[in-house]
Amino acid sequence: MQPPPEPPVRRQSAPQAAYTLGEWEGRLAVYRDGEEEPEQVLEVYLNLLPPADAAALREGIPVADEEELARRLEDFSS
Repeated sequence: MQPPPEPPVRRQSAPQAAYTLGEWEGRLAVYRDGEEEPEQVLEVYLNLLPPADAAALREGIPVADEEELARRLEDFSS
C-alpha cells in the first residue's frame, strides 16, 4: 500500500515590486515597475562592484518600496 500523496505546497505570492534595480549602460539604474527607461541612473559602475552584485543587477533586483530602495542604493553606493 502506498502512502497518500503529499498535499500541494502553497506559495505566497511575492508582493509587487515598486522598483527594480538594474543596469543602464554599465551603471546602476532604478526602474519604476513596468518601465523600460530608468527613472534614475547613478554613477555606480557595475564593473567596480563584486561579481555577484553585478550579476544580480544585470538580472534585476525587485524592490518593494522607497524605504528598501534607499537602503539598497546606500549599500551599492558605499
